[in-house]
Amino acid sequence: MKDFSIKHLENFSGIKAHTIRVWEQRFGILQPNRSKSNIRHYSLNDVKLLLNTALLVKNGFKISELAGKDHHSIATKIRQLTADKARREKVVSQLIICMYSHDIEQFDDILDSCFVTWGVDITLQELILPFLEKVKLLSYHDSSCEAHFAITAIRRKIILGLERVHSNIKSNKSALLFLAEGEHYDLMLLFISYILKKNGIKVWYLGTNISKDNLGLILSLKKPDYLFTYIPHKQKFKEHAVIPYINKYLTETNFVVVSCEQKSAKLEIDPHVSFIHYNDVEIALK
Repeated sequence: MKDFSIKHLENFSGIKAHTIRVWEQRFGILQPNRSKSNIRHYSLNDVKLLLNTALLVKNGFKISELAGKDHHSIATKIRQLTADKARREKVVSQLIICMYSHDIEQFDDILDSCFVTWGVDITLQELILPFLEKVKLLSYHDSSCEAHFAITAIRRKIILGLERVHSNIKSNKSALLFLAEGEHYDLMLLFISYILKKNGIKVWYLGTNISKDNLGLILSLKKPDYLFTYIPHKQKFKEHAVIPYINKYLTETNFVVVSCEQKSAKLEIDPHVSFIHYNDVEIALK
């Protein structure tokens, strides 16, 4: 069974590592194992307990009330939360546990239930994206089997969401979506496609590993208003394989580079190139 670091717990729960240590020492919430060098190691049960405890604290419970409670007591209180926001946070926590316990069937069932309960838009933007953020799967650097099955399942759901979007074109705008040569991780590109289609933009989805020659051919034929690509860390853009595409092909097309980073120092590349966070795709269309 996988062990987790305190940094994992911080990412999953949104609770700072310092606070987690205080909860351990003062309230005995967790009892991690320690390595010979005294580094904390947590089990999946520890992760589950912390996620549930953190959710209750965010919803008005005092940590002192929860100290000493067993998993069953905590789970009972979790079931009593009725606010939509709390229920969604609970779902994200369940997805994390299912991923690391390799419970593929339950992972799928949870997502299917979310589509029925909240619809495509909320499921994608308020459940799947926060899950990907917490488990650090906005870029594909984790080749573990649990990451692979989660990515595969989510990819299917995003494609299903795309199929459910009404195809009424509300705008005369069009967009071409691609990943450059050597790039194959298309989850976020599919998400961008969903946002564009939802906003009535005509989408041409080229997909992954697109050569600059093929991109140039399609650009000359389709002449889209927007060209979208996804690069997780925009500071790496200057080293990226997409650079040779710019000067040759971009004259009237707006090139939008979507990343998973919040606003930082602006990169001066080309007046046609803009960098946005994935939550701001709709803003870029205005």
